[in-house]
Amino acid sequence: MVCLARKESGYILRLFCLCTVLYLTVTSIGCHVESIGMPNSERFREIARLSGLRTAPSQLSDFLRGEYQGIVYDIAYAKQDLAYFVCTADRSFQTPDGIDFSNDYAGLVLRFGVDNFTVLEGWGTFLELPSGWCILFSCDKADGEPKKNETPVLFFKIIKQRPLPTIQDVMSYPSQYL
Repeated sequence: MVCLARKESGYILRLFCLCTVLYLTVTSIGCHVESIGMPNSERFREIARLSGLRTAPSQLSDFLRGEYQGIVYDIAYAKQDLAYFVCTADRSFQTPDGIDFSNDYAGLVLRFGVDNFTVLEGWGTFLELPSGWCILFSCDKADGEPKKNETPVLFFKIIKQRPLPTIQDVMSYPSQYL
């Protein structure tokens, strides 16, 4: 009876080890299947996880810095790694609306109207574009209105999807969020 129990426990241990090896092999292949055949420019590459990204006048958040299609983005996240804010100060960025860092405040006022700009005291003046991206200008005057020749300091987007995506969702499917 003792010999039979040892044989069965040895069999179970070997079966467990084999299943573990198979599981680890399959999951590691599964992690890389999505990126096989994708050019590097189509992948989101994590650079660092940091803290202190200013997402509102008196709000600092933890964030992930990464690169997608040659542009560096910061993605702010809250509890349980839920992403809610994306921004970039990368000078090669251009919105789907064709706006980039070369556009000045006066030109954007002419194109979109001054009434479409929002002032957040202590943070800046911004304009939300039809694409969902916002252009942020710093405040130089007490009333918050930027100088006419001032160019954007930052582009940002508030993720409005509910439920909020995780950082992993944004990294896995960057074209949906960036």
